[in-house]
Amino acid sequence: GEVVLVKVFPFEEGGTDRSVPAFERQARRVAELTHPALAPLVDFGTLKAAWGEPLCYVVEHCAPGPTLGDVVEARLPATQAAPLVRPLVDGCIYLRAHGHWVDVPAHEVFIQAPRQIKWGVFGLQPLPADRIPSALADVHRLYPELNTAA
Repeated sequence: GEVVLVKVFPFEEGGTDRSVPAFERQARRVAELTHPALAPLVDFGTLKAAWGEPLCYVVEHCAPGPTLGDVVEARLPATQAAPLVRPLVDGCIYLRAHGHWVDVPAHEVFIQAPRQIKWGVFGLQPLPADRIPSALADVHRLYPELNTAA
């Protein structure tokens, strides 16, 4: 079977940015994104919780495994971290070009293979234009010798 990541969000009815219609707009935009570093959004929807409030959910393809956060915490040698830098940078560039400048925490970047990473975009926090995603900041801080590779 396929391994998926399910994210559930409690939302409010009405017209706020945390409303069900806003969730559905964002989910449709994210579902259109296609990049090797991004976990595809395969399903999304809304369910009514037992207490009557809507619960919105997204389902993303994402294989289990260690995360970039694990690499950062373990302080692996730069030679082991280097193959992850290019796909991370490429994915962040793709997101920015498509209007999704969001924070990408290292603990949400799953290592799929030696040179392959994936992360889900939905639910990540927007970033100001002058900030870089925290996963890139972590790599920059811990592996300055890799900055020329990025």
